[in-house]
Amino acid sequence: MAQRQIPSFVLIAINHLIKQEAWAEKLIDKHLGKTVKVGMSLGEFVLLIRPGGFANAPRDLDQEPKVSLQIANEAMFEALSGGKASAAKHVKIAGDVDLAHDLST
Repeated sequence: MAQRQIPSFVLIAINHLIKQEAWAEKLIDKHLGKTVKVGMSLGEFVLLIRPGGFANAPRDLDQEPKVSLQIANEAMFEALSGGKASAAKHVKIAGDVDLAHDLST
């Protein structure tokens, strides 16, 4: 599956939410420079952790993602109807345990 770029307006919204909570920004900032691969039916996205949030990783970045998230289509519907715990059943995670925990938080 080819790596795609998350639209900038989505990243702006995610980063805005992170900046609203000092504790969330502090958690993310512990992992500066690490990458996260998100796989879903829309494609694969690789994000680079930068100060205050995320950016699309350069396509030529020569670094294996520290964490991989595989999100099934059902996760979104479960999140809407059953909350985070229900949606989590449809997300597979692998990689750096500390980063995965902080992302979950």
